[in-house]
Amino acid sequence: MNKMMLVHCKGGAVHLNGSGKTLTISEGIENGLAVRQMLSTDRETLIAAMSATNLGNFKLPIEPATLIIAADDNQTGNAEALKLGQRAAGAGWRASTLFPPAPGDWNDYLRRGD
Repeated sequence: MNKMMLVHCKGGAVHLNGSGKTLTISEGIENGLAVRQMLSTDRETLIAAMSATNLGNFKLPIEPATLIIAADDNQTGNAEALKLGQRAAGAGWRASTLFPPAPGDWNDYLRRGD
């Protein structure tokens, strides 16, 4: 299935859940909601970046905390997730990048029930 946005979303993000100090960010909404279901907690802030480029360029809050990056299973998504993680770590964040088991992304993994 092709996915297409009808407007530019550069710099955009969607707040999916929570307001805690731990920030979990995914590339897309479906993956973000899958990660939320798997984490089973409302103690973190969950954001969907809306694109791989937005993920890599996400503007982090000023005060460093814990960052969990839920990467997609593709070359661009992985590169942008690592870019964000490296930038966050350099700014004092405790950053972790989670890669989904192949094949697919976190939503595919959740639906398979592995």
